[in-house]
Amino acid sequence: MSGKVVFVTPRYGTQVMGGAETAARQLAEHLRAHTSWRAEVHTTCALDPHTWADELPPGTTEINGVPVHRHLSAHGRRPDFYGLDGLLRLTPRLGTLEQGRRWVDYNGPVSPQLVDAVVASDADVVAFYPYLYHPTVATIGKVRVPAVLHPAAHDEPALYLPVFRGTFGDADAFCFHTAAERVLVERMYPVAQRPQIVLGLGVGESEGTGRVAASWGWGSGPTW
Repeated sequence: MSGKVVFVTPRYGTQVMGGAETAARQLAEHLRAHTSWRAEVHTTCALDPHTWADELPPGTTEINGVPVHRHLSAHGRRPDFYGLDGLLRLTPRLGTLEQGRRWVDYNGPVSPQLVDAVVASDADVVAFYPYLYHPTVATIGKVRVPAVLHPAAHDEPALYLPVFRGTFGDADAFCFHTAAERVLVERMYPVAQRPQIVLGLGVGESEGTGRVAASWGWGSGPTW
């Protein structure tokens, strides 16, 4: 069996150190190198998760054999985000759906170009990373092929905002990084009966055996 997986994430690249974004890149590169599946990425031109400002040029490039389509954003993080976030994080469950939608919009990055490109793509499967940002929230319910959500969820105030009920509800399947994440999401949302897997994260081969690594039992790990 083979096909195309389109990965959707707000930022992407070897210079990006975020866990969810790194997991997306590792899996996309693994599919390209070791399977018959094709992988492509749709992302924004942003690198900084605090501003989501466009920094890289739009267009298509290739990173480690994976085509990466970068799209300009209508806006990054708005100044109004911080006041709304400070209000909602006190009692996130009591936030309204409209407040949650504004929180997602203000948080950024908002890229209608990205949304349209993913919906129009010829993907057989679309993988979204993580649950938290506008590219996932705005797109996951619009794709016409199976949508797999890699939530990268933590027990954080945002997870309790009612706006994310739709995000988790629109996912056809889930891929979790840890068993604890799976338990957390299943406690929050009625997704236990959906297809799901705990995939974990790839670990590169060790470049040394320093004292710290040895004391913690770290060393060579499995690669993708």
